[in-house]
Amino acid sequence: MKKLVHTDSTIRESLRLNPTLIRGLLREVKPKKGIDLPDGTHLPKGAWVGIPVKGVQMDERFYAGAEEFRPFRFTGEKRDPSRGSHGKGAEAVHVDSTFLSFSYGGSAW
Repeated sequence: MKKLVHTDSTIRESLRLNPTLIRGLLREVKPKKGIDLPDGTHLPKGAWVGIPVKGVQMDERFYAGAEEFRPFRFTGEKRDPSRGSHGKGAEAVHVDSTFLSFSYGGSAW
């Protein structure tokens, strides 16, 4: 698969535009007192929170021309750590903070 860079990029771009999840980073609040967010919102114990995957993956801040299907998007771009793992080496199965087709990490705080 590592030699099929264009195929891998096309799969990754397809998943970016059509993620398998609606919400990602689903987390259950575990502390007895819940969690207070910086904006003052209180999340009680047992609440579930997540983010809209497609909203992140269609954000122009992370993907130039986000509305466009660019099959080789992940083959030629230089990797910029501040924008996630885009570019060479960004395999379809690799997730990061801007590519969440398979969510990201564990399921509880």
